Amino acid sequence: MKISILMPTYDCPPELLEKSISSVFAQTHKDVELIIKDGCLSNSAISKPAIRDLILGLGLKVTYILSPDGPPPEESGFFRHNGFYQALNECVNAATGEVLSLLCSDDERGDSETLAFVNDEFERHGNSPFFLYGITEYIDLDDKATLTLQPHTLPITYESLLKAYTLGTPAFFWNRAVHDKFGLFNYAECPWSADLEFWLRCWRGMESKFVPRILGRYRVWGMSQCAENQEPVSIETAKILEKHGAKMYGT
Repeated sequence: MKISILMPTYDCPPELLEKSISSVFAQTHKDVELIIKDGCLSNSAISKPAIRDLILGLGLKVTYILSPDGPPPEESGFFRHNGFYQALNECVNAATGEVLSLLCSDDERGDSETLAFVNDEFERHGNSPFFLYGITEYIDLDDKATLTLQPHTLPITYESLLKAYTLGTPAFFWNRAVHDKFGLFNYAECPWSADLEFWLRCWRGMESKFVPRILGRYRVWGMSQCAENQEPVSIETAKILEKHGAKMYGT
């Protein structure tokens, strides 16, 4: 099966982006494509010689989209940029694979057999909406593992998602059937927390499975969009949880 890796990026340090891209193509599973959506026109990834050469060398395996997303830079700034889920939807629309995975441009894929393992899981499952999640390994700027983290409640349920969002971004995969049934990420109403809203919307209408295996590596370093925008993230998250909690209890 073809696996599409979705990679929104916005002014990511080129050395981290290079590591992220390389981790995708170090996989033994070769039926893979990378969709990069770059929203930073003023300092694009493709303008960096190392990144440009890497992408050109991968040929048709990489689709690179350079276009604005989110509010204008003069209104948002680096940390106020909130076009991530708009960019993610563009990645979904451009992808041609049966299996999808979000990999932020400073994170990395798991070990070289990760995508082969994921492919086998989805082939066994079939074509109905399916979500596979595993363990996230945290790494520092020097690629040193600092800890591993899995969801506190297993298996994850709709109710447990309402209590705590415990999905590690680089450690989950889903198939195209999920979008066929539920549409895309609602970035217009949820610019900061559209992932939470989307998975709550989908969870009870798809099968899900936890695997005790590292599926992705999350890089911890000096910058975090969520950490720098705690107030809008918290307000939006509270509204999403209130809405879905009310649905669960029929109020």
